[in-house]
Amino acid sequence: MPKNFRGVMSHIKKNNPTLLHGIQSFICPSCFNKSSSASKCIANGCRSASSYVRTPTSIFIFPILPQIISILERENLVSLTYESDQCSDVMNSQRHHEIVMKEKQIHPGRNIVTLTLNSDGVLIKRLSRSLWITCACINELPRRNRFDINNMLICSISTGDEKPKKSEYSTILIDIVNELKLLENIGFDVVLPSDRKNNKHHYTRFHAFTISAVCDKPAQSLVMNIKDPTGYFSCGWCCIQG
Repeated sequence: MPKNFRGVMSHIKKNNPTLLHGIQSFICPSCFNKSSSASKCIANGCRSASSYVRTPTSIFIFPILPQIISILERENLVSLTYESDQCSDVMNSQRHHEIVMKEKQIHPGRNIVTLTLNSDGVLIKRLSRSLWITCACINELPRRNRFDINNMLICSISTGDEKPKKSEYSTILIDIVNELKLLENIGFDVVLPSDRKNNKHHYTRFHAFTISAVCDKPAQSLVMNIKDPTGYFSCGWCCIQG
């Protein structure tokens, strides 16, 4: 476990120093807007306009596009298979099949990859700081390579005195969701490993769809903006009081 935030960044950037250039900002604890200042909110009329009422949550947002292109240009993808009577991976699940087939009915020649989002945090007791990371993996990668640190998409890293509040995390998600929409609707060009090996500069256009998220209960309440898991009606699936 890294001792501090700088150690986390150093570990993540070790093998990808040119890809992970995050944009740092601070979330105002009063109005929950992003600010470029570490000492005060830049919004007029905010309670924290002269000085933050408490230590703000610091966030780094990392562009996803250069990361996903880098991964797809060096990793081979798994062929899509689906059998209705078995499921051993998200790649051959019914839901994955439905999403891909529905999209291909509209755009038959479209190349698709899918993403699984993850968000989780940890309290670094030595520093009394909370570290919260949101990342994603490409489901079409072989499972032996899918969760390798070099193949993970780092979306954001935030630090603060405590876990981000829902209003703060909603601010973090805005930039991430906006880029995920661009990856889905506009797409991006990739030189596949097979073309690169044969010295062919042929670009293949891909579209990336975020189809699922894997979170524990506290993280789920943040991502979905629902009640904490100890409260009534806190299930993300049903409407039972609990």
